[in-house]
Amino acid sequence: MGKLAVDGSAVAIAPVPIDAVWAVVTDPTRLGDWSLEVNDADWTGRWNSAEMGARFIGAVRVGRLNSDRTGEVVELDPPFAYGWRTIPTIAYPESTLWRVVLEPASEGTLIELSFESLRMNPMLDRLMFRFAPQRRERASNLAIELSRLVGLVSG
Repeated sequence: MGKLAVDGSAVAIAPVPIDAVWAVVTDPTRLGDWSLEVNDADWTGRWNSAEMGARFIGAVRVGRLNSDRTGEVVELDPPFAYGWRTIPTIAYPESTLWRVVLEPASEGTLIELSFESLRMNPMLDRLMFRFAPQRRERASNLAIELSRLVGLVSG
């Protein structure tokens, strides 16, 4: 049985100004519009905008598995870098860091989307590999997600 990729990244150019991309990537309510794993998300607790430590809950579907995961903003450098991590729980002890880095380009905005597995239970890794084929393709799916994001901000 194999193991899941622990990191990956992809790059694309959106033909729009950096602020247009920033507005979408820092709004978790838009995650479901471009993510292949998150169906829906919203701020939780006292938060209603991107700030350090802000949290949001996302409805995640991976293969046949559905779960609600809490994300926490861990990087915020407007309008250039935004990062969040999934918070480990007893039921889902893994944690992944997601980053979006933006850079002005002559054609619009260069977008780099990346993930890094911060914590993974070895048994859960094997189970996800076997029963959640979408997770096996996570690194290559970044290009699909970026394409969806570019279409969303360009539309």
